[in-house]
Amino acid sequence: MLPFIASALAQVVPTGPFTGEITEGFETYPLTSAPLACLSNALGGAADVCATEASVGGMQVRDELFLGCLLSARTGTKMAGSNDGASEVVFDTPVDRFGAYMATHADDGDVTLEAYDVLGGLIGTVTEPLGGSCNWAWHGLQSTVPVASVRIRHSEHGGALVDLDDVQADTVCGVGASDGDGDGVPGCVDCNDADATVFPGAPDECNGIDEDCNGVLDDSPTGAGPSSLQAGVCAGSTLVCGPNSLVEPDYTLIPGYEADELTCDGIDNDCNGQIDDIDDIPPVSAVGICATIPQECAGELGWVSPLPEEVQGWESLETICDGIDNDCNGQVDDGLVPPPASFATGACSEMVKTCEGVDRWVEPEDFPPEFMAEVCNGIDDDCDGVVDDDCIEPSFFDKCGCHTSSEAGAWAWLGLAVLALRRR
Repeated sequence: MLPFIASALAQVVPTGPFTGEITEGFETYPLTSAPLACLSNALGGAADVCATEASVGGMQVRDELFLGCLLSARTGTKMAGSNDGASEVVFDTPVDRFGAYMATHADDGDVTLEAYDVLGGLIGTVTEPLGGSCNWAWHGLQSTVPVASVRIRHSEHGGALVDLDDVQADTVCGVGASDGDGDGVPGCVDCNDADATVFPGAPDECNGIDEDCNGVLDDSPTGAGPSSLQAGVCAGSTLVCGPNSLVEPDYTLIPGYEADELTCDGIDNDCNGQIDDIDDIPPVSAVGICATIPQECAGELGWVSPLPEEVQGWESLETICDGIDNDCNGQVDDGLVPPPASFATGACSEMVKTCEGVDRWVEPEDFPPEFMAEVCNGIDDDCDGVVDDDCIEPSFFDKCGCHTSSEAGAWAWLGLAVLALRRR
């Protein structure tokens, strides 16, 4: 069998009926009285048809079969199918196109064609409705990568009870393609058909030769056991070829690997056996009180922020003068309504305190233009809470209701003079 490696760019698509290089040969195969593991050389000597998953029973060549309905061969007198597990067509020469007419005598359902390379790598699948019980319908696939085997699986009955007739396939290299070095791989896909140790899928030694024909030297050396890191994204990694021996792989080439865990993704990125053990946890925001609050890692959901009301000191709108950006908008103590100054009376009635952050509210230092020494005008000019106290009258005889201390003395002398005149 031919070990072909499936490309990451492989594409498997459905294909309609065709006549291929390999054709069904059930008509020349004897009817089987008991199930077989494989029908050897059942397709013109170019492939085996096996029941590789069967534990009881297996492949049979039949002329007709009854369960839910009577199923007979589509053409000729014989058909083949598995009564235990999926059927698998294993080719001697790789193919790029395969198809057959398929039917079931049991419950209807879907049929899935799985294309594999010989190392067991799944290249791609095609899933289609079977087309009704006892109704023959064509199902086929075409691949951009050589196919070494096709597994035919029923959606019910453990994958079994799909019968085949008129099977067709096209080889990649042509039937009977030459194999110059006898390694079992045709020269058309062998990167060195003169060396039997070099072919697609061959063991790759640490010798500077690309034995497996994948274009990379010494990438899958024989005996390369597991590397030292096997947790997380490093699971399954193996030792690689070094200058003189097997060495640890370059872990940075592994998708998702991080030398120090940085990404919150529910994955062990640094391969230390711990998921999302991140030391540098980002804050909820870069500004204000939120810059001191760490986000929370929610695994596959990534970083999430705690609810604002769970953050001590957070406010949707700032109300506290404390020198902190409590609403995390990048501005400290913004939008606050200042309280009146302690001397907000008279000419100073509009004065308010000033927010000085950590010192909280402080009295204003600048006074309004109206602030002055008390004059006789019915206004508290000096903002001491008393109107026209100790005011200066504009003239001696003004009846303002206030006076200076010197004017009070003048009035006192005048009173004494009047009293002296009365005594005469």
